[in-house]
Amino acid sequence: MKRILYFLTFLFISTFTYSQTQESPVKWTVNEPVAYEGGFIINVIAEIDKDWYIYGMQMEEGGPLPLLINFENVVELIEKYEVEELSKAEIVFDEIFGMNVTSHSHLAEIKCFFVPKPGVALLNLIIDGQACNKKDGSCMPVYEIITIEIK
Repeated sequence: MKRILYFLTFLFISTFTYSQTQESPVKWTVNEPVAYEGGFIINVIAEIDKDWYIYGMQMEEGGPLPLLINFENVVELIEKYEVEELSKAEIVFDEIFGMNVTSHSHLAEIKCFFVPKPGVALLNLIIDGQACNKKDGSCMPVYEIITIEIK
């Protein structure tokens, strides 16, 4: 009985440690803010590893959590912002949710227009979503905070 308990404990710790140290299959980059119509535009680019995908921003109710792009402390620091997917999301049937969902493979590009409040020089962009593996069905959270400097 002790052997089984030790084995299960070891298995749990190994699995937990592996999942905590696994590198994200999505690499995020953001360009420098470019002045545009009284505000700024940034492009957020996701490079997605082979055999992985991320869910899109537009999702029907009852489906997976959509990709969210937001600013930290938006009420205090931002007067206005709009987020738009530039790369067209694929629409695929998801057997787990029993519905069509949107997703991106390989590359996703998102445009963010924002008007910071006067005196704001730094903003934190928050990216929150989920990446899933096409081969084994495993999923993992995707969460990034990227600091944007306004010059």
